[in-house]
Amino acid sequence: MATLTKGPSLRDYLFEKVGFAPTNEQKTILESPYRYNLIAGGEQAGKSLIASKYLLGRFAETEERGLYWLVAADYERTRAEFEYLLQDFSALGILGPSIGIPALQAHTPPLPHEYLVETLGRPHL
Repeated sequence: MATLTKGPSLRDYLFEKVGFAPTNEQKTILESPYRYNLIAGGEQAGKSLIASKYLLGRFAETEERGLYWLVAADYERTRAEFEYLLQDFSALGILGPSIGIPALQAHTPPLPHEYLVETLGRPHL
């Protein structure tokens, strides 16, 4: 089990570094203590953005290895969240030298401290 460290203050620092200032409504989601959260909204309502920021904030909570999953019926349904994460990790300077975005397959970007973010679609479930 991963140990929690400086969660909120480090999370806020990361958000600032990637240029994200959450609204009060977004803070409610980002500060949720629950393992599972259901976020609903219309098209282009910001669900993918807030999901990626939630994961970015969780990434900051542990000092140990972390494994995070983006799961959907197919790869395309996780693409937006994955691309937001790539942008954020790139802005933080923690990505490896080359990243590819394969279509319809699992993908893992190189992250420090053995953190792992994977996307899985129907062929992998």
